[in-house]
Amino acid sequence: MLQGVTRYSSRRALLRAGAAGVLGLGVSSASRSAAAQTWPTNRVGGSRRVHIDGVLDRVPGSGGPARLAVSVTVDGPEDALCGSGWTMAPPPVAPAVPVAPIYFTQVGVLTGDSVKLVGRGLFSSIVPCVGAEIEVTAGLVDGFITFRCMCVDPSIPDWRLNGVGTVVHD
Repeated sequence: MLQGVTRYSSRRALLRAGAAGVLGLGVSSASRSAAAQTWPTNRVGGSRRVHIDGVLDRVPGSGGPARLAVSVTVDGPEDALCGSGWTMAPPPVAPAVPVAPIYFTQVGVLTGDSVKLVGRGLFSSIVPCVGAEIEVTAGLVDGFITFRCMCVDPSIPDWRLNGVGTVVHD
């Protein structure tokens, strides 16, 4: 009984923190080395937390911005992780139009040395990104991250980006 309450409270606390909480976790992980790290765990019932943070580059031939900062935090049992994330393109050189942030949900699994997540775009000023399917995968050992956004407008090509970032887990 206590295990379920503990997991629910952790997820609820994360969602309350919103983007500020996710950003805070990103800042705290930035003080560590860029390689994958392990947090000490004091949780009951086998709950895991994974934080993914990186600036990724567009895969040649795909759509989307040339570079994109991605931050995702999920929590829960290895077979039922749940959380959220956001993206933001670095400031462009004028007169280019900046890429607005996208805030999205994420659910997925932790298997072996990788985490695989999928979710939907919740908020963005880029209209085709609202409701878009967003996939994130990350290697726990090497920190390699892939990001894919499949916009709801079929005339917009998929965004595919990848690179090495920080993957912190317990």
